Amino acid sequence: MSASIKQEIIKQLDKLPLELQRRVLDFAHALVMSTPRGMSGKDLLRFAGIIDEEDLKAMEKAIEEGCERIDEDKAVKPLDIEEIFDIICQHFITKKEYFKLFGDHILAMKGWINGEVVWLLHQPNMKEHGLFVASRRGIEPGTKSRRPDLQLKISNQDIFVELKALPIVTTTRKWDYVLARSLVAEFNSLLLKKSDWFVSFTYSLENRCIWEHIVKQAIDNKSVKQTADKVGLSVYCVKDIDFDIGDNQKCLISLFGLQQP
Repeated sequence: MSASIKQEIIKQLDKLPLELQRRVLDFAHALVMSTPRGMSGKDLLRFAGIIDEEDLKAMEKAIEEGCERIDEDKAVKPLDIEEIFDIICQHFITKKEYFKLFGDHILAMKGWINGEVVWLLHQPNMKEHGLFVASRRGIEPGTKSRRPDLQLKISNQDIFVELKALPIVTTTRKWDYVLARSLVAEFNSLLLKKSDWFVSFTYSLENRCIWEHIVKQAIDNKSVKQTADKVGLSVYCVKDIDFDIGDNQKCLISLFGLQQP
C-alpha cells in the first residue's frame, strides 16, 4: 500500500466517531482473513540460483531440527463465533443492493442468504482457521429436532446456526407485532436446543430503535421467559451491525446466543 493511500485512510478515519472507527477496523480484519495469500510459481522463478549450496544445507538442517516444534505465537488460531459473524456481516455489506431489491418486493430470501453464507464459509482460507461446514445431508435428523441451517465444526466442536430473513412489511397492520412473534418462535427454539446460535437478517428498517424495542418485546415475552426458566438460560443479543441500503433504509444483521441468567 502506498504512503498516500495510508495517509488518506488515516485522514478519513479521524473524521469518524469511535464506533465507526471500530467498524472500519472489523472490516479490515475481515478483509485480511478473506484475501487469498501466496505467490505464483512464475513469480518465484526469478529467485532461482541466488542461494548457494552451503546455505541451502544449513537451511535444510534448521528445518529438520525444528520440524517437530510449533510456534504458538505464529500458529493460525481457530475462529470463534463472533469472528465468523463479523466475516459474514462484511460479506453482506457488499450485497446491500440485493437487500434493497428484496425489501422493495417484500421477499424473505432465506435460501439466498443460506447459499451466500455456505459459499463464504467454504472458502479455502476458512479451513486455514480450522473452520469446516458440514453438509446438511450429512446431519443426522435425530441430532436436533430439525436439521439446522448450518453445522460448523471448529476445533472438533459442533456449532449449530439458524439463519432467518426478516423483511419489514410496514404496510401490514401491526407489522411490529408480527415480527416480534416470529422472534418469539426463534428464541424458544434456540432455548430448547441449548447449543445453537441464531442470526437474523432484518431489512428495509427505517429506525434501529424500533428493532431494539421489538427484540426486547420478544425476549420479555411470557412464553420465552417460561422456556428460559425451564432450561436455566436466557437469550441475549451478542452483537449486531447495520448498514444503509438506500432510501433511508437499513439492513441489520444480529447474532443471538444463550447465557446464564
